[in-house]
Amino acid sequence: SYFFAFFFLLAFLALFRSLFHLSWFLFIFVTLMILQKRQYKKILLAGLLPLLLVFGVYYKNLTLTGKYTVSSWLGMNLHNVITLTNTPEEKWLIKVGTLVSSIRSFSHRKEYKYYLRALSLPDRGIPVIDQRVKSNGEMNFNSIEYLYISKLYMAEAIKLIKKEPQVYLRNILLTTLIYFHPSNEGFYYIYGKDPEKDVTIKGWDTFYNHFIYGQFSEPFHWYFPMIEERDKVTTPLTFNDWFLLTGKNVAIFVVAAFFLILLYNSKKLYNAFTEGDLEKSGTIPLLYLFFNLLYVTLVSILFEAGENARFRFLIEPLMVVNLGIIVTSALTIVRKKIAKDGNSSH
Repeated sequence: SYFFAFFFLLAFLALFRSLFHLSWFLFIFVTLMILQKRQYKKILLAGLLPLLLVFGVYYKNLTLTGKYTVSSWLGMNLHNVITLTNTPEEKWLIKVGTLVSSIRSFSHRKEYKYYLRALSLPDRGIPVIDQRVKSNGEMNFNSIEYLYISKLYMAEAIKLIKKEPQVYLRNILLTTLIYFHPSNEGFYYIYGKDPEKDVTIKGWDTFYNHFIYGQFSEPFHWYFPMIEERDKVTTPLTFNDWFLLTGKNVAIFVVAAFFLILLYNSKKLYNAFTEGDLEKSGTIPLLYLFFNLLYVTLVSILFEAGENARFRFLIEPLMVVNLGIIVTSALTIVRKKIAKDGNSSH
């Protein structure tokens, strides 16, 4: 049935993208049963097996690693938010924190030897998590060690946020701006290595950013290159410097589309709830689009610093569908008005 296919795809997404947590699946599952009371048995039967599949993997991870999740990076990600800009206030926070705060997250395991020496983690018989480093000497981010490193960063991040919550809230403003940057921005392609390829890629890059995203400034290559430059400067950038750097790179068309969708969906869903007509055609799909838009946005800006635009890219297809609904609705209103004016003239 359509319900089973829908829940199977949700389960696939929850298992392969840690951004979509088990709680995300559960919320959609329960909400759909509440809103579709006449079909709740079909929904329950269709969603139970995919739900158990996701739950089983989470339970397996809990048994194997002690973490009820499919990701080992949350601690580092949250720590990156509170220590994003390396301003004097954040440097003070790092100094009053533990030693782990002075180590850049996602560093090589040798940087964490002080902590790892005390752990003496036994092998689990699973090469992908037992192997500490890759064959080329780089860090294996799937290693079981990273789960414990993540716990250290998570504990430290929570401690620092409690100590200076205004720094965290302030940095969320920056992660929100980065969320609306072009999604091809970052460290995935560094210009200068192949001049011939640079011309081709930069041409498409510029065209897409200007005419699709509405980003008109020179690309601000965030993350690794920028972070390295940040750590070299003798006079730390102020928060205002960071605000200007991240703000000038915002994709104007994406921001406009995002808030247009928020306003339209809020109005339509408010009308549906107040009129008690939740089963009206199109209401539940619109609610699904709206929920995912808010979910991905909030999780991204609250728990990530650097790759926020890449997370937003996941919902761009949903935004296109939502814009299509808005355009169709607007055209319907215009046609009705033209037809009404035509009838009144006769």
